Amino acid sequence: MQQRLQKEEASGEIQKQSLGTQSVSGVNAEGTRITRTIPAGQIGNDKAIQIVSERWFSADLQMVVKSTHSDPRFGTSTYTLTNIQRSEPAAALFAVPSDYTVKEGGPRMGRKFHGAPPADAPAPPPADNEL
Repeated sequence: MQQRLQKEEASGEIQKQSLGTQSVSGVNAEGTRITRTIPAGQIGNDKAIQIVSERWFSADLQMVVKSTHSDPRFGTSTYTLTNIQRSEPAAALFAVPSDYTVKEGGPRMGRKFHGAPPADAPAPPPADNEL
């Protein structure tokens, strides 16, 4: 993917630009805009088509916090990470409930048998070529 972007950028098929740093949902993120132009006539289009993608990446969170993809053929879609809480979650979320018990054995419903059949199991029916 990265090699393809570099090749397309070198050929002028796409333009990549840095948007600098911005706060997105209270988190600093580095923005990048990629603009791809489909020339007129390439896919039966009368005019050039510009497809624009913006991506905001937070180095602190190591994830994309906002992305926008705009294509005049399909519309615009936006993803934004919201309600970011950087505090430790409550320990109770990871505690085993007080009424939890471990039970040994029990039915094996829904499991397929693997290995040799039990000694008292009936013989399988003969194959069609053995009749």
